[in-house]
Amino acid sequence: MAGVVSLEMDTGDIGELVVYLRKVEPDLARQLPREMRHVAKTVVQEARSLIPSPRPLSNWGQWGERLDWTRQAKTGVVATTDVRAGKSSRGQINLLAITQKNPAGAVFENAGRHAAPTTGRGRTFIDNLNNKYGKPDKGRYLWLAVEANLGYLHNELQDVIDRWSEELERTLGKAA
Repeated sequence: MAGVVSLEMDTGDIGELVVYLRKVEPDLARQLPREMRHVAKTVVQEARSLIPSPRPLSNWGQWGERLDWTRQAKTGVVATTDVRAGKSSRGQINLLAITQKNPAGAVFENAGRHAAPTTGRGRTFIDNLNNKYGKPDKGRYLWLAVEANLGYLHNELQDVIDRWSEELERTLGKAA
């Protein structure tokens, strides 16, 4: 992934509540990730629109006639959710992540962000990408799409979390 953009939001103890809800109402527990991915559709679509077509470089993606680089890279941009708190997360949860699942798309996103490659071919490849698309300090399209929609994401995700907190309280109130 190109980088991490984090938004501080008041989620309460939504991770723990969802774990409990999965035991009590599994169908309702599956609704939160669906709503979060729905909010992310705007960002995913914008990231997909920033992927060059037909290819970033003239010899890029010529791995066989069946393989269309642009289509695969665009469908590789996905929104994933996770409401579990990790062991070292200090109570933070990764509610939403925009990632690139296609290897070539990930290379295009990240190539040139770190130390120069040691081979001549690698340096030439990075130089060609950087000359055509600029040197990415954060990434070429995922980060840009998230930054362009940061306000929208914050407002919509907070709205989903607030609605969900109310729904969880109602559901848990009925179960008690």
